Amino acid sequence: MIALSVLLDMIDDEDAKKRFEYLYDKFFKNAYYKSLEILKKEYLAEEALQDAFEYLAENYSKIVYREEPAAKSYILKTVTTKSIDKWNDEFKVSKVQFESVEESEETFKEQIDRYEIAELKIALSKLREFDRDLLILFYIDGYKSKELAELFDISDDNVRKRLQRARGALRKEMEGKVKVNE
Repeated sequence: MIALSVLLDMIDDEDAKKRFEYLYDKFFKNAYYKSLEILKKEYLAEEALQDAFEYLAENYSKIVYREEPAAKSYILKTVTTKSIDKWNDEFKVSKVQFESVEESEETFKEQIDRYEIAELKIALSKLREFDRDLLILFYIDGYKSKELAELFDISDDNVRKRLQRARGALRKEMEGKVKVNE
């Protein structure tokens, strides 16, 4: 984790340094728990926090001149975004290169399952980042729509509608794969 003194050195104005330090001290724990809630691993949460506070120090004018509730909201949104970015980097959905599948100890069903998972990863990688994040957080990480609404600062209805659209986009991607195999 970057020391607070290093972050403060990134800020020129002395009053802004004091305000940044105050906001850092006041909201660091909230930011850490928000990041940990998303990433589930302490070391990843710490890395995301480092990225977030580095960004906030570089763009200090976006928080130091705001009222406290607005500054808190901006800090937590920044931490959420950096945490999701860290999650995407760590658990990146990448295109899979298929090698010829040899008959070995693996059963045919296991080979088919592995192939379908690879196809799903490829289809997910083609979705818009927000749609992919939403589907993964909802279906894999088990977040409820209300939790996602709070996380992304949108309404619960909006989350459910976006999930519906993301499922449709994923379905179209997956159907495209089926047509190729026909």
